[in-house]
Amino acid sequence: MLGVRLRNIRSYVDKTIVFPPSGTTVIYGDNGTGKTSILLGINYALFGLPRGQKGSDPFIGFVSPYKDDLLRAGASSAMVKVL
Repeated sequence: MLGVRLRNIRSYVDKTIVFPPSGTTVIYGDNGTGKTSILLGINYALFGLPRGQKGSDPFIGFVSPYKDDLLRAGASSAMVKVL
């Protein structure tokens, strides 16, 4: 994985994040800066949305987010692309 592009994913309007070509990548930052949004976006790009109804398992959103959990407030569509 070379990076990820997030458009209208949570706090990201349109952001491309490029990872180093080798070694270990660490995503760090202050609270509320979008670290979890990056990981949720990658999870969505690789595995899609979960099946079933939201609310059937209170913890499923932490593993596989639902559309409403990913979409930036006020946006009608979103995109995640793994580079």
